[in-house]
Amino acid sequence: MKTIGLDIGTTSVCGVVTDCETGAIIESKTIANDSALKSENAFERLQNPSRILEICRDIYREFTKKHGDAEAVGFTGQMHGILYLDENGEPLSPLFTWQDERGNQPYGDVSYAKTLSEVTGYKMATGYGLTTHFYNMKNGLVPCGAAKICTIHDFAAMKFAGLKAPLTHSSDAASLGLFDLEKGEFDKTALKAAGIHEYILPETEIGRASCRE
Repeated sequence: MKTIGLDIGTTSVCGVVTDCETGAIIESKTIANDSALKSENAFERLQNPSRILEICRDIYREFTKKHGDAEAVGFTGQMHGILYLDENGEPLSPLFTWQDERGNQPYGDVSYAKTLSEVTGYKMATGYGLTTHFYNMKNGLVPCGAAKICTIHDFAAMKFAGLKAPLTHSSDAASLGLFDLEKGEFDKTALKAAGIHEYILPETEIGRASCRE
């Protein structure tokens, strides 16, 4: 029995095949993440999510061709960054990576990140998914038809599973910001203060488990 792990980094995408029983590494592979997109704005750090998904699928196909079908596929990746999805789970935007600096741009007398921190009571920084979303909201940059935001590895896992909506781990949800770790959910009061609608947020594994109880 074998498992495949895929890690989507900012500069590379890595894959590993492991033995389920012993944990031994059977094969590993690293491919450069060549998905970076050019921008007119020096503060932007953007990547092409479709290209990243293609790299993941190439690694997966190579592994399964050599080692047979895997019992499971696991995903990890760069935290904080987001992309926008339509109602069918198709990307409507580039990936705004954790290195994106739009949150540090001036907003009144301070920055977008500082403003978001002040109105919510959460320490927010540029590159955090909801800081990026806050900037995009204030500048009319949220794509028309956007149904959800998610991390890049949530997007890849969703596509591999044949789903139309992302499911995120609570640790990734926390990396977006405005997430109450004790309650295991996004802070509704903080979201309201920031003018962020709950519908845009991905479902968490904790929220799904609660619905089934």
